[in-house]
Amino acid sequence: MMGEFHGNAGLLSAWWDAGEQAWKFEYDACMAGVQHIWWAVHVVDLVVVALAVACAAALLWEDWCRGRDGSAAGREEVQGEVERERERERKKRA
Repeated sequence: MMGEFHGNAGLLSAWWDAGEQAWKFEYDACMAGVQHIWWAVHVVDLVVVALAVACAAALLWEDWCRGRDGSAAGREEVQGEVERERERERKKRA
């Protein structure tokens, strides 16, 4: 995208002219689009990449904080529940 030329793109054609035994070249300018659209697409791309990296980092951080087998608080809660259940069983037997 050529911003200095109001979004025009250059189209270059080249072909061999067998009759003249020479290469022929032709150039034409084409209004391909406004430069703002080109930049907007790239800004959106960068935002998406930044969000993807942030999400990946957050997931890794969460996994690192919790450990592989669940959250630390969750493990303590389960262990406490197991101990309470064992205590209830002991009281029933006694």
